[in-house]
Order: sequence, then C-alpha cells, then structure tokens
Amino acid sequence: MSKSSNIFSVSVAEASAEGGDVDSHLMPDPDGAGVTFVGMATTEGSVDSFAFEEGSHTQEGSRSTPGQQALAPVSVRNTSGATRYGVADGDFLRVGYPDSIELTHRLRGAQGAAPTTQAWGKILGSGLGLFSPSVATALCSEDGSADGSDFKISSADKTAAGIQVGSPVRVKATGAFTDEYAVITKINDDGTDATCKVYPSFSFQQTQNASINFCFAYYPVIGRTNAAQKDLHVRFAMGAPGTSAGVQTLATGCRLTGFTISEDGGIAQIATTMRPMAVVSEDELAGKAGVVASPESPGFPMTHRAGCRLDMGINHKSSSAPVAGARSYLPNFNHTVTVTIETGEGTPETRSILRGLTHEIHNATCQVSIITEKNTTFQQMLVKDERRALFLGYGPSGSGEGCCFAILNSSRDDGSSSTTAGDQSRIQQTTNLRAVEGQALCDVTGLTDAEKQLAQAPFMLIFPKA
Repeated sequence: MSKSSNIFSVSVAEASAEGGDVDSHLMPDPDGAGVTFVGMATTEGSVDSFAFEEGSHTQEGSRSTPGQQALAPVSVRNTSGATRYGVADGDFLRVGYPDSIELTHRLRGAQGAAPTTQAWGKILGSGLGLFSPSVATALCSEDGSADGSDFKISSADKTAAGIQVGSPVRVKATGAFTDEYAVITKINDDGTDATCKVYPSFSFQQTQNASINFCFAYYPVIGRTNAAQKDLHVRFAMGAPGTSAGVQTLATGCRLTGFTISEDGGIAQIATTMRPMAVVSEDELAGKAGVVASPESPGFPMTHRAGCRLDMGINHKSSSAPVAGARSYLPNFNHTVTVTIETGEGTPETRSILRGLTHEIHNATCQVSIITEKNTTFQQMLVKDERRALFLGYGPSGSGEGCCFAILNSSRDDGSSSTTAGDQSRIQQTTNLRAVEGQALCDVTGLTDAEKQLAQAPFMLIFPKA
C-alpha cells in the first residue's frame, strides 16, 4: 500500500440513531446503520487531529531483574468470536478517547441551500439549533417605515416563509456591494399584511416590491434533542487515492464543542472542534471506504476584509422589547469569533467502548475580538454596563453568498480596551466582547418555549437562503 500522508480525506455522517448507531453488542456500526458519509475539504492539520492514545495502566512494584514492568491495556476485550475493528477475538480493542478533534478549512457557503447538506453544516448542527426558512425571498407588499425599522410583506408570504420572531433577514440597497443583516423582533399580522419590526434598523426604507432575503441561523441550545442533528460519525482515511488507502480511523458519537472564525489572507477560515465518544482504528476497512472525494462547498470563499461590513447597534440594556434603533458601520482592522460548547455523556456506559450512549449539550458561550482605531464606545461599555448587538458580515454579496455572525447581547469580556501602537504607525485598540445571557431584543409574547430559543439567542451564525 502507499505510504503517502499527502493523500487523505475526512467525511462526516449524521447517526441514524442517537448514540453512535450501536449494534446488538452496543458497538458502533455506522455501515450497518446505512448512514451516508459526505466528504469535506480540510487542511493538513486533520492528519494529526485523528491520532489517539490507547488506554493503559502502569505500575512499578517489586521486581527480580532490572527494567520496568509492562503496561496493562485498559479497554474492552474482544470476546465476540470474530475480528472487530481489526482486533482478533481474545485481544483488547484499540480505542482512544481524545477530548477534541479539530477540522480547519476556508469557509464557503452552500449557495443558498440548507447548510446541513454540507459536512461542516452537519458538524455545526450537532451542537447548535438551526432555524430554516421555507422560502428564500418575499417582496414587500407595502412601504415600510421611512427609518428602515420594519418591512411589510403579505400574510400569505409570511406564512409561506415560516419566519418567526428572532429569525434573521438581510437586504441590499440597489447597486450596493454589501448586505445588511437584522433580526425580526416583532410581527404584527392583521391577516392581510405582516409588519415585521427589525433590529437594528436597515439604513434605508423597505419600499413596496423591495426584496427581503430570509436566512438560516445556527443558534445555541441546551440538550441534545434541541440540536439540529444527532451525533456524528467522522471518518479519516489516508495513504493513497480511493480504496488503495491503508489508514482509516472512525470517530463516533461526535458533537460540536466549538468553532472559531478568523481571517486568513483576507478569507474567513473556520476551525470546528468535536468531542467523540470513542475513536477506533478501521485500517481493515480502508480498502472498503478509503479516501473519498472531498470537494469544497459550492459557494464562493467568504471574504473577511472585502465586500463586507460590521454593523453595531445602540446600547439596548434599558430598552423594552421589541428593541428599535439605528445601526452604525464600524470600521475595523480585523475580528475573530470564538464559540465554545460544553458537552458530556448523558448516560454513562460501561458495557461498550463508548463513553455513553447519549451525548448532551450543557452550555454555549461566545467571545468576539475586534481590532479598531481608538473607539470610545467600546472603552466605555464596561463602566456604563452597556449591551450592544454586533453583526459581523462576510462577503461576497450575491444570491446565496456571504454570511454573518451576530452577537446579539454583547458586553465587555475583560478589563482591557486600551490603545496601542499598531502596524504602519497607526493607533489601534483591541476589544474583547462576550455574549451575555438574557437577550431581550424580541417581543416573545405568545411564543412557544421552542420558539423562544431562537428569539432569545445571545448569538447566531447566519447563512442566506436562495
């Protein structure tokens, strides 16, 4: 077999049944469950990310000759009567339990299709909820308010779109090169027209026949059943094209534990991390699955520094829902988004190689770091105890292209927001923000508990539908 690490692939599949698609012996069996793996393009860091350490125990006691005592395996012994995961009957199974598997790639969208059609979208959906509109656009039935604080569509179009309070939308002015994003904070539907209040207000009026673009939104949830996807199987293969590969690893029972969006040469790069319930070697199956096609998603790479805008809302801490207020464009040198999700096994399992048969989601936090010129607003956010929404847009503009990260209830994350000397002798300032609980931009009157999860989300990752 080939021994080249330059040929490798990563593929992802949602479990058919929660808990790793176990067989009658509680062992993961994704092939037996008939799940479909989707390939994804990742950087070479994936090669090291799937390395794992087997369980072992060492003890130094009395001895009759120089040397050390042998390690003892800590694992499940294969007594099935057949080879499992390349291990013969009677031997201990080779299993690892890494806390994190990281996959990095430049962020490209799905050209307006559901993000869960993409491998990265499945990964995000394993740890976040997902709002999905039913249609991509609607035309305004009447002129909205002159200050851009709302838009009006027919009641039929609102129902067809499946939008709700808290769902994101975007618009683009005629001839503009960038999009503006907002969330719906209240809907007044008289049976003929639905008036949708938005925050922050758009920078221009939404007149009759103006197009409103509805969007997908990943948002934080608690509990595995509220996530968009069940846990995941992630396969890594390496060595040679196709089924000539000689190395294959399976991480099973995976859920998202976080992601970072940062700038790399002007492009938005996303690094996702997952926590598996177990990782096993599948070298004996490498000739069956092998290195798979791993295309990038069909959309253009998201631009981080070109054709995009960062908008900031007012201090809304003392405002009543539905909050209204203008947006202001925030010039910036750079920004980075970091989301962390706390997960753990729900019910512990000792009969199998898995840590548990469920994988629960307990909390989600978010930090945003922004480099700007001297910014008094950011400096005074701590002493004034302010709350602001920021919409970090990524280009390019176009149908189904671009995306946005919205931190909807931000405050300062630390006490440092001082000016320093930056590149090219410029004065610059780095401000770190966190997403704070208790987001109250939206009027949640009459919403179900499930609907409130979106309407009260402290942050969301937004992709346009096309």
